[in-house]
Amino acid sequence: MKVLVIGCGNIGERHISNLLALKQEVLVHDVDQNRLEEVAYRYGVNPRHDFPVDAMVICTPPEHHKHYLESAVELGCPVFVEKPLADDNEGLATLLGEAKAKKVAVCVGYQLRFHPGLRVVKKLLDADAIGTPLFAHAQFSQYLPNWHPEQNYKTSYTAKLGIILDASHEIDYLRWLLGEGSLVACTGGKRSDLEIEGEDMAAMLLQFKSGVSATVHVDMVQQDRYIRWCLITGTKGTLKWDYAQNKVFLNSIQRFDHRQVGKTFEPNDMYLDEMKHFLAVVEGKEKPLVSGEDGLKTLQVALAAKKMQSQVVSTARFL
Repeated sequence: MKVLVIGCGNIGERHISNLLALKQEVLVHDVDQNRLEEVAYRYGVNPRHDFPVDAMVICTPPEHHKHYLESAVELGCPVFVEKPLADDNEGLATLLGEAKAKKVAVCVGYQLRFHPGLRVVKKLLDADAIGTPLFAHAQFSQYLPNWHPEQNYKTSYTAKLGIILDASHEIDYLRWLLGEGSLVACTGGKRSDLEIEGEDMAAMLLQFKSGVSATVHVDMVQQDRYIRWCLITGTKGTLKWDYAQNKVFLNSIQRFDHRQVGKTFEPNDMYLDEMKHFLAVVEGKEKPLVSGEDGLKTLQVALAAKKMQSQVVSTARFL
C-alpha cells in the first residue's frame, strides 16, 4: 500500500517509522524543505508526493489539518488525521458529510483508545463490573518543556493552541467509555511563567446523557512526573486506570498489569496498533474506531471549554 505522510515533525516521524515496520510504501511531504529532505534520507523514503496514493496520514500543525483533509476528500482518498481534528470547527461537519457521501474513510489519531489498560476499563464497564456509572475524574499533567526535550517548546503547536486541544484525549476517551456528553463549566488560563500563547491549565466539568458527571484536569506545568489516570465510580464499585503504572484496579484490586501478558509496555505499541487499524480500515476490513464524526464531537467540547475558560476568568467574582 502506498501511504503519503504529510508533516515530518515528531508524530509524523513516528507514523513513518511504524508504517515502514508494517511493510508499507511511504511517501512524505513537508513545507519545510530541509526537514523533508532530512527525514526522507533518514528513513529512506520518497520525498515526492505524487498521486495517486492509497491513503494519507496528516501530521501537520492543527491549523493546516482542514486543508489537507479537504484534499483527501476531493481525491477520494482514505485519510488519518492526527488530533485534534482541526483548530476550529468551521465547515467541518459539511466536509465530513462530503466524505461520508463519497465513502471516504476518516480516522482521527486518539491513540489512547489503543492503550491495553484503557481497553480493559472499557471491557469491565461493558461487563457491568461497577454497575451504573455515577461520576468520573480524569487527569493529565506534564511539564511542556519535557515533552520533546530536543525541541524548543516555545515553537510547538501546544504553546500556541493551549493544553485543552492538545490534551483532548481525556475528552475523547471519556466519550468512548461513558457515551455522549457536553461541557457544563471550565476554568483555566495561562497561570505559569511558560512562554506560550495558549492556556497552560484547565479544569472542566462534563455532563453525559447517561447522567454521569465527570471532572477533567489538564495542565502542562506539573514538573514532578508524568501523570495520566482516570477513576470511574458506579453503583457497585470503582475502576481506576493509571497510565504511568500501566495498571487497572477494580475496587482497589488489581485487574490488569501489562507484565501479566508477558511483555513490558511500550508506548509506541499504541501508535503501531492504531496504524494497523487504519490500514485495515483502508482495506475495508474494519470500521474506524475514532471516526471523523468522533473527532468533531471531541473538538466541539474542547473548543467550548477554551471559550468558556476565557470568559470565566474575565467575569469571576472573588470573595
